[in-house]
Amino acid sequence: MLKQLIRAPSSLIMKHKGLVVLIGIGLAVIMIIVGSLGVNAYTKEAEFCASCHVMDTVYREWQHSAHREFTNCNDCHTDQKNYVAKTWSKATSGTGHLYHNTFGDPNVMLELKNTETVQENCLRCHANLVESNFLMDDDCFRCHRTTPHGM
Repeated sequence: MLKQLIRAPSSLIMKHKGLVVLIGIGLAVIMIIVGSLGVNAYTKEAEFCASCHVMDTVYREWQHSAHREFTNCNDCHTDQKNYVAKTWSKATSGTGHLYHNTFGDPNVMLELKNTETVQENCLRCHANLVESNFLMDDDCFRCHRTTPHGM
């Protein structure tokens, strides 16, 4: 009787192999989505970015800026086009920060590399201030380099 109970699930699986694979793929997709939502929720606040000591100065300067009322690190430094782009942007940037903070020069983290993304995000919030302005041909942070970090 025990042998029959042990054999029954394997024969059932063999009969419905496609369904089992489909259910497995569905569960994997659900786990990936729930996992990425959890990671995004955990890493969206400025306090997470400030958990690396090298970001202390930048974080303190942001806290004393007018931007703190409306934005956080991710609003300016990650791609805001859609959820996938934002998640990819956070993951690649975060991985680079982790690498440099652990194995390399942590100050490399403070160099602005995603200038196109930052420019797009400046305009996402401030487009009405600069539309049809001759300054639109230049990057916002060229003149506003210390906004909101004061460096």
